[in-house]
Amino acid sequence: MQTQFAIPIADGKKIYGLLDRADNSDKAIVFVHGFTGSLNEHQYRDAVPYFYRTWHLGSQV
Repeated sequence: MQTQFAIPIADGKKIYGLLDRADNSDKAIVFVHGFTGSLNEHQYRDAVPYFYRTWHLGSQV
């Protein structure tokens, strides 16, 4: 499930993000991309299933 969000900061701008999580997880990982990066880059999309397999299922990825 993905949810977009925006966090307002002091100078009036916003920090945009995308919450993407696996079911039944109580852990969080925060990825921050650089100035020219995008939320749609594959490493951010692939991170959720990777960490779910590694942390919750115990597989050696």
